Amino acid sequence: MSSLTFRSLKDLSPSLRRRATEYVEQTGATGTLLGACVGEISWDVRPVLEEGNVRTIVRFLGPFDKLPVEMAEKAQSYFMKIHTMTPTLQCGISEGTLWTKREYVPHTFAEKKTFQSYISKKGAKAFLLELIKLLRHLHERGIIHGHITAGNIYARTDGSLALLDHGAALFSPANYSHEDYSVLAPEISTSATPKPTTAVDVYSFGQFLKKLFPSLYLWHEAFFLTTLSERPSKRPSALEVQDYIFQAMRFMPVLWAKNLYHRIHKVLTTEIHFEKEKRNIPFYLALFLIAAVTFYYLFRPDYYVMWMSKDPSERMEVAEQAVFEANPRAREAVLEALLSGQGTEKILASFLQIAYSFPWSSSYSEYDASVLYGVALSEILPRVPPVPDFKNLSPGAVVVLVGALPVASAQSWYSTYLIEYFHQLPKPYDQPFIVLRDSGVQSLDNLALRALCKILYGEVTEEVLAIYFDKTLPESTFPERLAPLLPLLKKQPKSMTTVLEFFDKHSQAGKWIDSSVINNWKDKPAAIKLSLLAGEVPGESLTDEEVIDLLTLPIETRKAKLFREITGRLEDKTLMPVLAYLASERNKLNRNQTISLMLALKLKSKQGDALVDAWFDLKPDRDAVVSLLLARAQASDDSVNYFAVRAARYLDTKKWKPGVPELKALSRHTEPLVRALAYSRLRTRVPAEKEVLSEALKNEKDKNLKRLLSEKLK
Repeated sequence: MSSLTFRSLKDLSPSLRRRATEYVEQTGATGTLLGACVGEISWDVRPVLEEGNVRTIVRFLGPFDKLPVEMAEKAQSYFMKIHTMTPTLQCGISEGTLWTKREYVPHTFAEKKTFQSYISKKGAKAFLLELIKLLRHLHERGIIHGHITAGNIYARTDGSLALLDHGAALFSPANYSHEDYSVLAPEISTSATPKPTTAVDVYSFGQFLKKLFPSLYLWHEAFFLTTLSERPSKRPSALEVQDYIFQAMRFMPVLWAKNLYHRIHKVLTTEIHFEKEKRNIPFYLALFLIAAVTFYYLFRPDYYVMWMSKDPSERMEVAEQAVFEANPRAREAVLEALLSGQGTEKILASFLQIAYSFPWSSSYSEYDASVLYGVALSEILPRVPPVPDFKNLSPGAVVVLVGALPVASAQSWYSTYLIEYFHQLPKPYDQPFIVLRDSGVQSLDNLALRALCKILYGEVTEEVLAIYFDKTLPESTFPERLAPLLPLLKKQPKSMTTVLEFFDKHSQAGKWIDSSVINNWKDKPAAIKLSLLAGEVPGESLTDEEVIDLLTLPIETRKAKLFREITGRLEDKTLMPVLAYLASERNKLNRNQTISLMLALKLKSKQGDALVDAWFDLKPDRDAVVSLLLARAQASDDSVNYFAVRAARYLDTKKWKPGVPELKALSRHTEPLVRALAYSRLRTRVPAEKEVLSEALKNEKDKNLKRLLSEKLK
């Protein structure tokens, strides 16, 4: 699904606005820049232009270092071929990377409302038939799409379907997320130099159907399994898939029986080894069974009609079939009704919708489904379903049950389930459970774990967050628990706002973001602020002032990681010892003093000297000045160091009692004024200090200071 967010030009940060402008200039795309669609990856910025009444979007296929030039040229050749079919499409190569310009579509089927609205009007089968017709139309013209996902499908104003971003995955599969990878054919996702065929689209279509219409897929599993074959040659063509769907809409009983016949005939004639002359026996037996099954199929009950009926007894029968008989048609009828917002009386509709909205819902076992349907339909069932055996449930089903059921009714089940099982969830859903386990959480009755389950399916409230982050623990644990949630929260805009409000009230880091001094972090996008709260350096480019400001972020447990990332961005490595002090717990400077100091030290000019003077006017802590003098000396051997001169004069007017180690270090400083300051504070009547003076006398090269030392030691 798409994770792009459109931002108008005024809402873009300076760095993103600059990048969008640069992309337009690189490609030579015409039109007025309105804004950009921004993805979760730092390089994924797609300018949106307007020319006349037509809006277009410019897209780079991938980051510059991930697409070889020869592959970019191959991709350009491919896109030029489909240009004749899509006149508005433009493409080219800039700095070795392919870019395309095509129609901008604000709403795709990745949006739940858009998808459900379309399906409710046309129906699932009509939608699938139109989609496969569109693929066949492309294939007949030698065009392979390569990436059939909901985010690449949209409906025109006349209701007809259209596909976006033809072939992007074919030439750069490494740039797609784990979710996108699930629809890529094996020959594409596992190959460094993919050689796509039309079978790639058939595979994507099969995965798309399996994920969004699982019940419809199960009804015709025998056929649609062939679309997911590992071998491209075994997959049907788009025309064969179209013919099957068309026939299935008219003669579903006959086709279903035909599939069953092939299965039974295969078993009887290959797995049971009759002699050749007796092979006709299982053949006629199979025909008899097919006739019987077909008769049953033609006259079997329509569970959807029964479910929508106002007769309570008919709904009860559907519920019993779904729960106790594991009937797939009964379950499909219930889900189909829920998707259209109908037939939800006296059932936990939202519970079932949550259960089947997770990416892992397709991996539910029969037992998982029976338990979940049993919980949702319990009020209309003719008898009470058995208590779930947590040991036999998959982790995905447990997430829903633990998060949605009251503790009192479920507590007795928890002892049979190990928290380790949650590691079987797909990434990144498993990561928060690993963090809780490492913090000592062992059982399912832990309130933080129950709160985490609620967060996973979008029930993010201040109360739930207070339980998950556990305000009884030190605030230093907050970033560790927030970090694994970032990929999940970025898909829940409302949840991000709630989390930010919680941190604003309950953490020093949240207050730090809102109390801007030089940099206005408060106006940054929610995703960037969440990254800061988790102790991560944002992916987008930062100004020098912003990088320096991060040193004051009050998240001590993440200081080491922040320090490594920040120092890696600074070109002047002589500042690293100073940065190490500023990032340490010994730093006694306030936020304004920290930022002002780094800006002053970065400028090696008279302007920088003026800033150094202004910094000392802020009256920094004396011990901090001494520490900075020593830190600065580690990386600078300048004969004239203005900061050192100014620091020596500043300290000379202050009452302070440095230790012998500090005075000894200062007595070896390259700046004569600093050495003179140290000599003046060393006392000859103290043996340890007199020893430092004696050693300094041997090493001192300045004639005046050497004379003063000699007189002091007499």
